[in-house]
Amino acid sequence: MERMETDRVLVDTSILIRHFRSKEPQISVFRKAIRCYDLCLSAITAYEMEFGAVRAGRLSDLGVILPYVEVIPIDLDVAIKASELHATLISRNQDIGIKDVFIAATCLVYDVPILTYNQAHFFRTPVRVIEPSSL
Repeated sequence: MERMETDRVLVDTSILIRHFRSKEPQISVFRKAIRCYDLCLSAITAYEMEFGAVRAGRLSDLGVILPYVEVIPIDLDVAIKASELHATLISRNQDIGIKDVFIAATCLVYDVPILTYNQAHFFRTPVRVIEPSSL
C-alpha cells in the first residue's frame, strides 16, 4: 500500500497489543499502518502499555514503537473535551471507560481518526474509526 503522507492516524492500544502478541509481527496491522500513515498515540496508550509491562513483571515494549509514533500529551483542551464527551456518553448510558474517553478526546481535539480493534467503544463517539481490515 502506498504511503499517504498527509494522513495522521492515532493508534489504539488494541493494535499494539496484537502486534506484540503476534507470531508474525512483521505483517501486523501496526506494521502495515507504519507504511500508510503518520502514526500518533495518546499518552493514555503509553500508560496502558507501561502498566501492562509493570503488572506482568517484564520489560516495556514502548521503546520499540516510539521511533514510529508521535505521543500526544493530555493537555487542557483534551481534558475539557474528555469531560464533555464522558458526560454525554454517561447520559446515553454508553460509557466507554475513562481511558478510552481520553483517547477519543485526543482524536477529536487533534482531528485524527483512530485505528482500533475496539470499534464497539469508539463507534459510540464522534471519532472517525479506521477498521484494521481496511489496511
